[in-house]
Amino acid sequence: MQLPQRPLTAGGVVTEVVMILDERVLESIIAKKLNDLRDAVLYEARKNIDEMGITDEGTLKKAVIMYDVSPTEKHLVFTADYAACIEWGTRPHSVSKEGKERIAGWASRKLGLSEEEAKNAAYAISWKIWWEGSQPKPWLRSAIAKVAATFKY
Repeated sequence: MQLPQRPLTAGGVVTEVVMILDERVLESIIAKKLNDLRDAVLYEARKNIDEMGITDEGTLKKAVIMYDVSPTEKHLVFTADYAACIEWGTRPHSVSKEGKERIAGWASRKLGLSEEEAKNAAYAISWKIWWEGSQPKPWLRSAIAKVAATFKY
């Protein structure tokens, strides 16, 4: 805060106070708040992944990149190739051979199925995706909404 470089009024009382905030200080304050927000969204998103039961090997929770474009622009990127499919769901589509293998691996780990049972489960799940797509599980949007609702300026 700076006091104005103006003469005092009659009686020696200041009639005006000018508050000037250095841009670097303001930028620092904003950067800290954005870092706090990003950390809170990451925490809530990871919590949602666990609570919604959409974790298997933990890839979705671990595959995260955080970077700063500037002090006032922060990014949080979930890099698992299926992150958007879980968040937004999918339209009906065919499942690749690799996709079926990944589903079989998931079925084996998550459901405790034998290799043959897991392949059959992957076939059934792939068929459902081909006909119906997949339902959204908004783990990230709900994290953002929760953090936004509790955000204090």
